[in-house]
Amino acid sequence: GDTTKIRDVRLLLIKADPADAYAESLAQVNTSSTSWQTAATLAFTPASAGDYLVIGSATRASNANLGAMRCRLNDVTGAITYGDRAWYCKDDWDNQPFAAMEKLALTVAARTLQLQYRSESGTLCYIQSARILALRLDAFDNAYFASNQATQNTTSASNQDFLTLSATPLALQHAIIAIGAYNTASTTVSGYLNAARDGSTVAEWNREAPTAAGWQCAGLAQRQTLAAVATTWKWRARSETAGITVNVGN
Repeated sequence: GDTTKIRDVRLLLIKADPADAYAESLAQVNTSSTSWQTAATLAFTPASAGDYLVIGSATRASNANLGAMRCRLNDVTGAITYGDRAWYCKDDWDNQPFAAMEKLALTVAARTLQLQYRSESGTLCYIQSARILALRLDAFDNAYFASNQATQNTTSASNQDFLTLSATPLALQHAIIAIGAYNTASTTVSGYLNAARDGSTVAEWNREAPTAAGWQCAGLAQRQTLAAVATTWKWRARSETAGITVNVGN
């Protein structure tokens, strides 16, 4: 009898290029170990040097109220990871998304990417539908990208900018993908995270965190016909109540 609401529903299909690479492991697996476990592995060798947009995603859960876990996209070959932040469930089996994204300049050499997970403090945690997608960017007519994986924050109750992408695109249809993460350092005040184009919000998320240390992933996929004029996309965040810290990352 509880009311469930949904909005901003989108499905985006991109025709795969022969240079793209993909790996998945859909089965549910679990661990109580605080050492990293691998849920999915993508190993490939680009036919030529070029830029790839790499996206890792999964569904995570815990079987304990306030159980904590971490997920990350591990560029094993490049010795760098993305998205490693503590997530706390609201209740047991509070299934939530994980996603991380970065642009990698790859050479003609074997590359290994892994989607990994672990328990934060020894409680049993789960992951399923682990996927890694590498899109060859020069297969598109044009491509623009910006990222800041570091933690940033605000205590303002008005939108603050955390990442800006500015470009003058070709007058074509574009696929727009945005991924981020946020945390509210409070269990009674919500943090807001939104993606905006030219100052107008495209989609917004808010959450009252189960713990002040827990992070949440958010993102969108959209298709839009753009004009050949200067355009600006932004990740923005604010606090429901001024003075409460909202963190943004990835």
